Amino acid sequence: MIRAKQDVFALGTTAAAAWRSVVWGRSLPEVCAATRAAGVDDGGALIATFLRYGLVRMTWRSGGPVVPALPLAAPAGPVTPPPAAAALPLELAGAKVSGARAVDLLPLPARRFAAAAMALVWSNVLIENAREDLAGALDRRQWRVAELAVARALAAGLRGLLSAYGVNPLPPDSEVLGRLSLLPAGTAEIQKLAEGLAARTIGDAAQGEGARTDLNNVVELIRRAVGADVFPASFQSAHGWRTTLDIGYDWLRLGAYLDSDMPVIPGSPESDIVEVRNVHDSGRTTRPIEERVCAVIAAMAPGPGAAVAEDTDLRADLEYSSLRLIELTMALEQYLGLPPIDLAEAGTVTTVGDVIQLAVQTANQAEASERTTTHD
Repeated sequence: MIRAKQDVFALGTTAAAAWRSVVWGRSLPEVCAATRAAGVDDGGALIATFLRYGLVRMTWRSGGPVVPALPLAAPAGPVTPPPAAAALPLELAGAKVSGARAVDLLPLPARRFAAAAMALVWSNVLIENAREDLAGALDRRQWRVAELAVARALAAGLRGLLSAYGVNPLPPDSEVLGRLSLLPAGTAEIQKLAEGLAARTIGDAAQGEGARTDLNNVVELIRRAVGADVFPASFQSAHGWRTTLDIGYDWLRLGAYLDSDMPVIPGSPESDIVEVRNVHDSGRTTRPIEERVCAVIAAMAPGPGAAVAEDTDLRADLEYSSLRLIELTMALEQYLGLPPIDLAEAGTVTTVGDVIQLAVQTANQAEASERTTTHD
């Protein structure tokens, strides 16, 4: 429950059943009868708590408001209880509560609560994306790409853990591991395993499989801690992606209602949009398409400062992930005026030269189609 777009109250199962029995416009006896029908004993006490905390309003039959008794000289308005003392205020399915009849005030302001929850969901999506990239890199014996995928998955998992403790905005990836020292002692095992994994290098298949095993162990511990142990493999099937969207929908709706900060893809600062717009505005009709494609790739590259040439590897040199490659195709379409790029073909590119070839091919096909249409 959100009060005045500022405070977040978490309801236990019994309190939630009583809340769902409240129908606006009905009399108090009717509401109490509905709570009894829902299996709630002494539902009136919970309704009174909702009233004291300002979650509902009640009026007398005469039309005047029902005002709870307040301490001497206290200002009029809802009562604010002490914040709940839950060590972990947030899980993927919602906030932790102290009991079945709890109406707990969370120790996070509403906007930060929603922002942290959205970041928690997004971190799990990025874990699945990075694990998919890791599997592909190991199959192709791309050891540097595998190291980058492990690092991305680990950073995403640790951001999720920090989000569950209400940390928002999140620190940059370079500081995430160090910030774990601020969390309770119960996370010590995760921190120890994460430190070991961060120091791992991959130079052959055995080291790659060892890193994948260690990564899966860390992810399992993190997800168990934040109540996300049943998170779907988002990118393996349409059902997995549909389930992922269902998990995120309620949090996104709450975040939009509160105008909370949305999670940002790591390596995708808001300045990317400005940089790509500058590429677009600098004369898309006068510069060769090869030059414009390279400028967009450089602007969106997660890896800082890498040179962009035709033989530059998108994953190993520029640290592109498969998710980032999809974003690249959309940027090329939007800012270079290309028609929709075939995502199946986009998934096969490995170098900057491959992207240039795909963009030129797409542009030529569009031009040929336009000439045919005009002729007809």
